[in-house]
Amino acid sequence: MKKHHPSFIASFVLVVLSSLMVYFIVLAGIMQLPLKEFCQQFVKGYYFPKTNSCTVGKLNGINIHIHLMIFIALFSLLYFLWHRVTAKSGKKPPPPLLPDILPLIGITIYFFMLAVQTVNHTQVFAKEIDLFSNKTLEEKLLFIHKEPYEFAQYCRLQYPGRHKCHFMSDRDHSREPFMGKHRTLAYFLFPDIDIRSAYPDREEDCAVNYHKTNKEQSPPEDYIIKGMFDDNHYLAVKK
Repeated sequence: MKKHHPSFIASFVLVVLSSLMVYFIVLAGIMQLPLKEFCQQFVKGYYFPKTNSCTVGKLNGINIHIHLMIFIALFSLLYFLWHRVTAKSGKKPPPPLLPDILPLIGITIYFFMLAVQTVNHTQVFAKEIDLFSNKTLEEKLLFIHKEPYEFAQYCRLQYPGRHKCHFMSDRDHSREPFMGKHRTLAYFLFPDIDIRSAYPDREEDCAVNYHKTNKEQSPPEDYIIKGMFDDNHYLAVKK
Protein backbone atom coordinates (compact mmCIF):
# COMPACT_ATOMS: atom_id res chain seq x y z
CA MET A 1 0.00 0.00 0.00
CA LYS A 2 1.38 3.42 -0.99
CA LYS A 3 2.00 5.95 1.73
CA HIS A 4 -0.77 8.49 2.23
CA HIS A 5 -0.95 11.66 4.29
CA PRO A 6 -2.23 10.96 7.85
CA SER A 7 -5.07 13.46 7.41
CA PHE A 8 -6.20 11.65 4.25
CA ILE A 9 -6.09 8.27 6.01
CA ALA A 10 -8.15 9.58 8.95
CA SER A 11 -10.71 11.15 6.62
CA PHE A 12 -10.88 8.05 4.45
CA VAL A 13 -11.39 5.74 7.45
CA LEU A 14 -14.28 7.95 8.62
CA VAL A 15 -15.79 7.80 5.14
CA VAL A 16 -15.53 3.99 5.07
CA LEU A 17 -17.11 3.61 8.52
CA SER A 18 -19.84 6.13 7.72
CA SER A 19 -20.58 4.32 4.47
CA LEU A 20 -20.70 1.03 6.37
CA MET A 21 -23.29 2.48 8.75
CA VAL A 22 -25.38 3.67 5.80
CA TYR A 23 -25.04 0.23 4.21
CA PHE A 24 -26.28 -1.40 7.43
CA ILE A 25 -29.27 0.95 7.61
CA VAL A 26 -30.23 0.18 4.01
CA LEU A 27 -29.66 -3.55 4.59
CA ALA A 28 -31.86 -3.50 7.69
CA GLY A 29 -34.58 -1.86 5.62
CA ILE A 30 -34.28 -4.46 2.86
CA MET A 31 -34.46 -7.27 5.45
CA GLN A 32 -37.38 -5.50 7.13
CA LEU A 33 -35.62 -5.64 10.47
CA PRO A 34 -35.71 -2.84 13.06
CA LEU A 35 -32.28 -1.22 13.15
CA LYS A 36 -31.83 -2.13 16.83
CA GLU A 37 -32.54 -5.82 16.16
CA PHE A 38 -30.27 -5.73 13.11
CA CYS A 39 -27.40 -4.32 15.18
CA GLN A 40 -28.00 -6.91 17.92
CA GLN A 41 -27.81 -9.72 15.36
CA PHE A 42 -24.58 -8.31 13.97
CA VAL A 43 -22.92 -7.95 17.38
CA LYS A 44 -24.07 -11.42 18.48
CA GLY A 45 -22.61 -12.75 15.24
CA TYR A 46 -19.19 -12.35 16.86
CA TYR A 47 -20.20 -13.72 20.26
CA PHE A 48 -19.04 -17.34 20.56
CA PRO A 49 -17.31 -17.59 23.96
CA LYS A 50 -17.35 -21.42 24.00
CA THR A 51 -15.49 -21.88 20.72
CA ASN A 52 -11.81 -21.45 19.99
CA SER A 53 -12.08 -20.52 16.33
CA CYS A 54 -12.96 -17.69 13.95
CA THR A 55 -16.66 -18.51 14.13
CA VAL A 56 -19.01 -15.86 12.78
CA GLY A 57 -22.79 -15.66 12.83
CA LYS A 58 -25.42 -14.78 10.27
CA LEU A 59 -27.75 -11.91 9.41
CA ASN A 60 -31.10 -13.30 8.33
CA GLY A 61 -29.46 -16.57 7.36
CA ILE A 62 -26.50 -15.06 5.44
CA ASN A 63 -22.94 -15.18 6.78
CA ILE A 64 -21.93 -11.76 8.13
CA HIS A 65 -18.64 -11.81 6.25
CA ILE A 66 -20.54 -12.15 2.97
CA HIS A 67 -22.34 -8.90 3.79
CA LEU A 68 -19.01 -7.23 4.53
CA MET A 69 -17.52 -8.47 1.26
CA ILE A 70 -20.55 -7.11 -0.61
CA PHE A 71 -20.03 -3.77 1.13
CA ILE A 72 -16.33 -3.70 0.13
CA ALA A 73 -17.28 -4.49 -3.47
CA LEU A 74 -19.95 -1.75 -3.59
CA PHE A 75 -17.72 0.81 -1.88
CA SER A 76 -14.85 0.01 -4.25
CA LEU A 77 -17.14 0.41 -7.27
CA LEU A 78 -18.40 3.80 -6.05
CA TYR A 79 -14.87 4.90 -5.27
CA PHE A 80 -13.74 3.87 -8.77
CA LEU A 81 -16.59 5.87 -10.38
CA TRP A 82 -15.85 8.89 -8.18
CA HIS A 83 -12.18 8.68 -9.16
CA ARG A 84 -13.08 8.63 -12.86
CA VAL A 85 -15.38 11.65 -12.53
CA THR A 86 -12.81 13.60 -10.49
CA ALA A 87 -9.99 12.77 -12.92
CA LYS A 88 -12.05 13.92 -15.95
CA SER A 89 -13.15 17.18 -14.35
CA GLY A 90 -9.56 18.36 -13.94
CA LYS A 91 -10.61 20.87 -11.29
CA LYS A 92 -8.46 19.29 -8.60
CA PRO A 93 -5.96 16.41 -8.33
CA PRO A 94 -7.72 13.05 -8.50
CA PRO A 95 -7.72 10.84 -5.39
CA PRO A 96 -5.46 7.75 -5.21
CA LEU A 97 -6.24 4.91 -7.57
CA LEU A 98 -8.45 2.08 -6.32
CA PRO A 99 -5.62 -0.52 -6.16
CA ASP A 100 -3.71 1.87 -3.88
CA ILE A 101 -6.66 2.32 -1.55
CA LEU A 102 -8.02 -1.26 -1.34
CA PRO A 103 -5.64 -2.32 1.48
CA LEU A 104 -6.82 0.65 3.54
CA ILE A 105 -10.45 -0.40 3.03
CA GLY A 106 -9.65 -3.95 4.14
CA ILE A 107 -7.69 -2.78 7.19
CA THR A 108 -10.53 -0.47 8.23
CA ILE A 109 -13.10 -3.29 8.04
CA TYR A 110 -10.69 -5.62 9.85
CA PHE A 111 -10.27 -3.26 12.80
CA PHE A 112 -14.01 -2.65 12.84
CA MET A 113 -14.56 -6.40 13.30
CA LEU A 114 -11.86 -6.49 16.00
CA ALA A 115 -13.65 -3.67 17.83
CA VAL A 116 -16.93 -5.64 17.81
CA GLN A 117 -15.14 -8.78 19.03
CA THR A 118 -13.41 -6.78 21.78
CA VAL A 119 -16.76 -5.51 23.04
CA ASN A 120 -18.08 -9.08 23.16
CA HIS A 121 -14.97 -10.44 24.89
CA THR A 122 -15.21 -7.67 27.48
CA GLN A 123 -18.76 -8.80 28.22
CA VAL A 124 -17.58 -12.42 28.54
CA PHE A 125 -14.82 -11.44 30.99
CA ALA A 126 -17.24 -9.31 33.01
CA LYS A 127 -19.67 -12.25 33.32
CA GLU A 128 -16.86 -14.64 34.29
CA ILE A 129 -15.60 -12.27 36.98
CA ASP A 130 -19.14 -12.02 38.35
CA LEU A 131 -19.62 -15.83 38.26
CA PHE A 132 -16.27 -16.94 39.68
CA SER A 133 -15.31 -14.25 42.16
CA ASN A 134 -15.37 -15.38 45.81
CA LYS A 135 -15.56 -19.07 44.81
CA THR A 136 -13.09 -21.76 45.87
CA LEU A 137 -11.25 -23.81 43.25
CA GLU A 138 -13.51 -26.79 43.94
CA GLU A 139 -16.63 -24.64 43.51
CA LYS A 140 -15.28 -23.29 40.21
CA LEU A 141 -14.50 -26.77 38.88
CA LEU A 142 -17.91 -28.05 39.93
CA PHE A 143 -19.61 -25.08 38.25
CA ILE A 144 -17.74 -25.68 34.98
CA HIS A 145 -17.69 -29.49 34.77
CA LYS A 146 -20.72 -30.39 36.90
CA GLU A 147 -21.58 -34.13 37.03
CA PRO A 148 -18.29 -35.66 35.74
CA TYR A 149 -16.27 -33.69 38.29
CA GLU A 150 -18.67 -34.40 41.15
CA PHE A 151 -18.81 -38.14 40.39
CA ALA A 152 -15.01 -38.32 40.07
CA GLN A 153 -14.56 -36.75 43.51
CA TYR A 154 -17.16 -39.12 44.93
CA CYS A 155 -15.31 -42.18 43.57
CA ARG A 156 -11.96 -40.99 44.87
CA LEU A 157 -13.41 -40.50 48.35
CA GLN A 158 -15.07 -43.92 48.29
CA TYR A 159 -11.93 -45.77 47.19
CA PRO A 160 -8.68 -43.96 48.08
CA GLY A 161 -5.36 -45.07 46.67
CA ARG A 162 -4.20 -46.05 43.19
CA HIS A 163 -6.50 -48.35 41.24
CA LYS A 164 -7.25 -49.54 37.74
CA CYS A 165 -10.98 -49.64 36.99
CA HIS A 166 -13.19 -51.24 34.38
CA PHE A 167 -15.34 -48.55 32.74
CA MET A 168 -19.02 -49.35 32.06
CA SER A 169 -21.51 -47.18 30.18
CA ASP A 170 -24.42 -47.40 27.74
CA ARG A 171 -23.17 -44.28 25.96
CA ASP A 172 -20.72 -44.13 23.05
CA HIS A 173 -17.68 -42.41 24.57
CA SER A 174 -15.74 -42.50 21.29
CA ARG A 175 -17.66 -39.53 19.89
CA GLU A 176 -19.44 -36.42 21.02
CA PRO A 177 -21.51 -35.43 22.89
CA PHE A 178 -20.55 -38.09 25.47
CA MET A 179 -16.84 -38.21 24.60
CA GLY A 180 -16.16 -34.91 26.36
CA LYS A 181 -17.83 -36.12 29.57
CA HIS A 182 -15.86 -39.37 29.49
CA ARG A 183 -12.56 -37.53 29.04
CA THR A 184 -13.46 -35.09 31.83
CA LEU A 185 -14.30 -37.96 34.18
CA ALA A 186 -11.05 -39.77 33.31
CA TYR A 187 -9.05 -36.59 33.90
CA PHE A 188 -10.45 -35.92 37.37
CA LEU A 189 -10.26 -39.58 38.43
CA PHE A 190 -6.59 -39.87 37.44
CA PRO A 191 -4.08 -40.69 38.89
CA ASP A 192 -6.00 -42.31 41.77
CA ILE A 193 -8.42 -44.23 39.55
CA ASP A 194 -7.41 -45.20 36.02
CA ILE A 195 -10.24 -45.92 33.54
CA ARG A 196 -8.16 -45.53 30.35
CA SER A 197 -5.48 -48.21 30.93
CA ALA A 198 -2.73 -45.77 31.81
CA TYR A 199 -1.46 -48.51 34.14
CA PRO A 200 -1.24 -51.43 31.65
CA ASP A 201 0.59 -53.74 34.07
CA ARG A 202 -1.87 -53.25 36.91
CA GLU A 203 -4.86 -55.58 37.32
CA GLU A 204 -8.34 -54.14 37.48
CA ASP A 205 -9.67 -54.06 41.01
CA CYS A 206 -12.74 -51.87 40.59
CA ALA A 207 -15.45 -50.88 38.12
CA VAL A 208 -16.90 -47.45 37.39
CA ASN A 209 -20.51 -47.42 36.20
CA TYR A 210 -21.15 -44.12 34.44
CA HIS A 211 -24.46 -43.41 32.66
CA LYS A 212 -25.30 -47.10 32.42
CA THR A 213 -29.11 -47.17 32.50
CA ASN A 214 -29.64 -50.90 31.98
CA LYS A 215 -31.26 -51.87 35.27
CA GLU A 216 -30.46 -55.55 34.74
CA GLN A 217 -26.76 -54.84 34.42
CA SER A 218 -24.94 -55.70 37.63
CA PRO A 219 -21.28 -55.20 38.49
CA PRO A 220 -18.80 -57.69 37.03
CA GLU A 221 -18.51 -61.09 38.72
CA ASP A 222 -16.75 -61.03 42.11
CA TYR A 223 -17.45 -57.29 42.45
CA ILE A 224 -19.65 -55.54 45.00
CA ILE A 225 -21.00 -52.00 44.91
CA LYS A 226 -18.96 -49.82 47.24
CA GLY A 227 -20.58 -46.47 46.54
CA MET A 228 -23.89 -45.60 44.90
CA PHE A 229 -23.79 -42.05 43.54
CA ASP A 230 -27.29 -42.35 42.05
CA ASP A 231 -29.37 -44.90 40.12
CA ASN A 232 -27.09 -44.82 37.05
CA HIS A 233 -23.71 -44.13 38.62
CA TYR A 234 -21.79 -46.26 41.08
CA LEU A 235 -18.37 -47.59 42.01
CA ALA A 236 -17.85 -51.33 42.49
CA VAL A 237 -14.77 -53.08 43.90
CA LYS A 238 -13.52 -56.66 43.93
CA LYS A 239 -14.66 -58.78 46.84
